[in-house]
Amino acid sequence: MAVWINDQLVQKGQANNLGSMAGGLAPSSRADRRAQRAGIDQLIVGTEVLAIEVYPSAVNIPLRFQHIDNANCGVIVFWTKR
Repeated sequence: MAVWINDQLVQKGQANNLGSMAGGLAPSSRADRRAQRAGIDQLIVGTEVLAIEVYPSAVNIPLRFQHIDNANCGVIVFWTKR
């Protein structure tokens, strides 16, 4: 699933690693890709969360959260106090 925080796409659904999104080179091995995946607690502090929206399939995703990389996946949107 793709992860959005406050209208910013922070983790693509299919790529599922932040290294390639930051403009870096994609990891070459499977172990490298696993090491670069970010858990949600690395992206956001739990006490800062105001709301969470979950769209389990691409059918119900609002237009503003649709992205070419999550065409067949769901989306999780976090809204924070910032």
